[in-house]
Amino acid sequence: LPFIVGNALLGFLMVSTNVSLSLRISSYMLETGIGTAADGAMIMSISTFAGFLAGIIFGSMSEKLGKHLLTVSLATGLTGLFVIIIANNFVLVAAGASLVGFCVTCCTSKVFGSLPEHLPSNTLATANACVLVGCNMGSFTAPFLLRIVDQINPAINASFWADGFIYTGLIIWVILNQFVLKKNY
Repeated sequence: LPFIVGNALLGFLMVSTNVSLSLRISSYMLETGIGTAADGAMIMSISTFAGFLAGIIFGSMSEKLGKHLLTVSLATGLTGLFVIIIANNFVLVAAGASLVGFCVTCCTSKVFGSLPEHLPSNTLATANACVLVGCNMGSFTAPFLLRIVDQINPAINASFWADGFIYTGLIIWVILNQFVLKKNY
C-alpha cells in the first residue's frame, strides 16, 4: 500500500505542477514583457512536444539510467523551472518549459511502469486506478493550489518557485528511498 500511495502522490504532484505551468505561462509571458499570450500557448505546445519526445526515448533512457531515472528526470524538471524563472526571452522560457515537459513525461511513465515491477499481477488494476486518481486529482486541484500560492506570494513567478520546491522535495524523497531505505523505484 505505501508503494501505491507514494506513486499516486508522485503522479499527483507531476500532473499538478505541469497543469500549473500551463495555467501560468501565458500570464508570465505577458507580465514580464517576454511575449504575448499566443507566445505562451506556443511554449506549452513546445513543452508538450518535448514530452512526446521523452515518451519516444523513455525505454532507452530507463535502461541506461536505471534506478537513477527518476532523480535525473526530476533534476531536469527543476532545472527547467529555474531557467523559466531567470529567462528574459522566448527561447529561454521555451527551453525551460521543454525541460519540464520532458521531466513530467519521464516521471509519469516511470510511475506507471514501476507498478508491474513491484506488485503482484492481481493488484495491478487497483494500483493503476489509484495512481490514475492521483494524477487526475493533481489536474483538478492545480488551480486551487495556484490560488493558495498567489495568496502567499503574488509574484508572477511564485508558482514556478513553488513547483521548484516540490521537485526538490521529490528529489530528496527519491534519494532517501533509494539510498537510505534501499527501495528501488
